[in-house]
Amino acid sequence: MAVPGSVRAAAVAVAMFTSSFTLAASAQQGAGSPKIAIIDVERIVTESATGKAALAKLEAYGKEQEGRLQAKKDEIEALRKKISDGQLSLAEDKLNDMRKDLENKGIELRRATDDAQREFNTRQQTALGDIERKVMPVIKKMGEEGGYSMIFRKFDSGLVFATDEIDITQQVIQRLDASQPAENKPPGKP
Repeated sequence: MAVPGSVRAAAVAVAMFTSSFTLAASAQQGAGSPKIAIIDVERIVTESATGKAALAKLEAYGKEQEGRLQAKKDEIEALRKKISDGQLSLAEDKLNDMRKDLENKGIELRRATDDAQREFNTRQQTALGDIERKVMPVIKKMGEEGGYSMIFRKFDSGLVFATDEIDITQQVIQRLDASQPAENKPPGKP
């Protein structure tokens, strides 16, 4: 298919404009281009002393709730077994009472499970908010001291690619750890 002359001329003009814009942008970057860095929030949470302490508290709470819920499950299973074993030997009204109790305990378990999940989510959000409140001044100070124009969250900013050279996560973790009192650090850390 032949391209009409005016369309071809427009395409050439656009190509020339784009090339000159790219060259101008490249020249500007050399003279005072913005300094950009990225941070990996997940690493800050999992590798910093503050994050590890928060994760340890969440894990302890989760295990405590799992134990509590498991005790309720065991109770239900024991009642099921009693009902099953008593099918032939227990009176029908006693079996009905046990079935009603089993149903109530099942409802209670579902409610307790939902409540525990909601509470865990609330505690998790609170912990992440606390970490963010502690790390943001560190990031801001590093940005100012390092002359950064922008610091992005590695995976939350729509970033598709970045070189490791602009990742300042490890430095943020070190400064965050150094800025926190000893009681916020997990056991085994000075």
